[in-house]
Amino acid sequence: MHVGMWTHPREVVEAQSYSGRTVQGVAMPAAALDETYDPRYWRCEECRRVLGVVMRDANRVRKLWVFRVDKDERDVPTTFTLRSRPRGLFKMHGMHSCEGVECSLCGARTEWTPSKEAFDTLMSHFRKEVVNG
Repeated sequence: MHVGMWTHPREVVEAQSYSGRTVQGVAMPAAALDETYDPRYWRCEECRRVLGVVMRDANRVRKLWVFRVDKDERDVPTTFTLRSRPRGLFKMHGMHSCEGVECSLCGARTEWTPSKEAFDTLMSHFRKEVVNG
């Protein structure tokens, strides 16, 4: 190990492989999240099902967590549950961008990048100002 190198504390975990054998591996700790930023739904552009949530890490970088199974708005877990990121809830964790996630209901593919999300938010605010004018 080099002097001054910072490392995460690691935990050795055991898991069962597809062949049924027990294997050992090193698990990295989950990234810390910004508790002041409420998770926001990320929806299918066609049918508006909730495909995942956008949360901000401790460095204030927005990232996408994609649900294992897309959800109706009333089926989305609480903010506390989303922040604790229980096993099996997400199939993709903390993505910086994606070319598309397919909706299981309508089959549409929805892309996500932080800049696209910022643009959509800006347009939403602009539309509200024009209407309320």
